[in-house]
Amino acid sequence: MTERLNSNLTVRTLARDLGLAAGPDPVSGIVKFCQARIRRILAEMDCTQDACGILSLTAARLDTEFVDVNSEQEASALQQQFVMTGETGLALMRKEFAAGVLGITVLRLNKKRFERRYVSVINCCGRNAERAYFTKWHELVHLLTLTDQSRLSFRRTHVAVDMKDPEESLVDVVAGHLAFHPPLLKPYARRPLSFELIEEIRAAVFPEASRTAAMLGITKAWPKPVVLVKAALASKRNTTAKQLRATGVSVNQAAADEGVSAIRNFRVPEGSIIQDVFADRATRAEGTEPMESWVSSDGSHWSGGEFVVRAIRLGDCIQAIFTRN
Repeated sequence: MTERLNSNLTVRTLARDLGLAAGPDPVSGIVKFCQARIRRILAEMDCTQDACGILSLTAARLDTEFVDVNSEQEASALQQQFVMTGETGLALMRKEFAAGVLGITVLRLNKKRFERRYVSVINCCGRNAERAYFTKWHELVHLLTLTDQSRLSFRRTHVAVDMKDPEESLVDVVAGHLAFHPPLLKPYARRPLSFELIEEIRAAVFPEASRTAAMLGITKAWPKPVVLVKAALASKRNTTAKQLRATGVSVNQAAADEGVSAIRNFRVPEGSIIQDVFADRATRAEGTEPMESWVSSDGSHWSGGEFVVRAIRLGDCIQAIFTRN
């Protein structure tokens, strides 16, 4: 996804509007821009040990108020209240939530002296509550990347379905980096990263995050090299035969800095413990294997040397964590 976003005109224009130097990787530039803004915000107050505190402080500094909506009845009542006070940007909120919108951020049109400039309404109805933590960061990224020109009129929505809009896709990428603040992970980094440790960190540090978001976010922010792989039956392009392939791959920055490379949709090698777990020879397994054992039919391969691989079955797929220890 990042490669496509780097070449997208909307993304490149946003980078330029933010005053970032033109280059081949505008996505990384925008991520670093937002991370720098967060560091400046956090420097104002010592809340680096509290993920909820970081979220609240960032919202306050960006002048937005989070409003959680937990039921259709709450959505209806809140919509009526907003319309009665002249906030017409939320006149269709109930209908939008029913259609899958997860969050709406609007510039208040009739702001009272004691109110914040923006309001971010978060859809916490049913299963959407599991996504609320990430949705809030998604809304904050929109505010972090607002240019002066767009501040005069602002309204953004975040929907549950895969976004085709490049700016929304970019915001998801940036939110994934910001939602799991790396300094919060340092106390845990003395231990080998495992599925159990990820859940321990999620429960203790990021209790509002879903397990799926925590899995991706914690591995991405981990200070040591990590590759997260999701394997499932899938076909190669222009073929119908399905094999066990890496349908999802995430290489964190620490691994990328070491030259680790892992490409999506590679076939899982026969000797991998991922194959053992998939074949039900074990519900979970752990072992060492070289990245170079992942080879494509055209001869290309993953790189990075030997990793410890911890794999576990999750429904119809296998999730695997590649670490150095």
